[in-house]
Amino acid sequence: MRFKKYVRNCLRVLPKNVNTCYLHCRDNYVGTISKSRENLFILKELRYENKKYLYGVNSNKKRIIILLESPHINEFNRNLIAPALGTTGEKLHLYLHKLLYNNGLLNETEYCIFLVNAIAYQTSLGFATTIYRDKIFRDLWEKNSIKNSLIRRINRINPSIIINASTAKFKKMMTKFLKEKFQCDIWEADKHPFVWNNKTSIEKR
Repeated sequence: MRFKKYVRNCLRVLPKNVNTCYLHCRDNYVGTISKSRENLFILKELRYENKKYLYGVNSNKKRIIILLESPHINEFNRNLIAPALGTTGEKLHLYLHKLLYNNGLLNETEYCIFLVNAIAYQTSLGFATTIYRDKIFRDLWEKNSIKNSLIRRINRINPSIIINASTAKFKKMMTKFLKEKFQCDIWEADKHPFVWNNKTSIEKR
């Protein structure tokens, strides 16, 4: 879709200090994980070093998708446009293995981990998420082109498990959509990864 055209039509007049990027933020493969080991490159610096692997799909391994809502400021920079390049990525790096392990989702089989945004455009427009993000996200979510894009991207990855780790405002409607469209196991994280800690939990839906 033409996100820039949509934003101009939606807001009529863009704020003079708008700080956004209208490019598509592609889904990322960020390494493998199993019960006994993790070989992830979620951190920003590691993502830079492993750019050539970010868009591949290993057909021989099962896959887990961590589903976020939309990219924000840190996800758009000179070196790379990718999901969860800031604090969200740091928290995923710290807590993902423990969270999956504690919920019995890991065995000695290696799982490929993918980071996916439900809407792969910067719906916050670079401002605080309380200003534009919710309106733009909800408006776009109603468009078939956005949902069809997400379906295609998830089907391409072909996950065994999807963990809905979106912000609480969108979690219920996104989980409903996932359960309607996909046959794999759907889980929800109780918090967005930006604030994950040792008490974070996930639950199967």
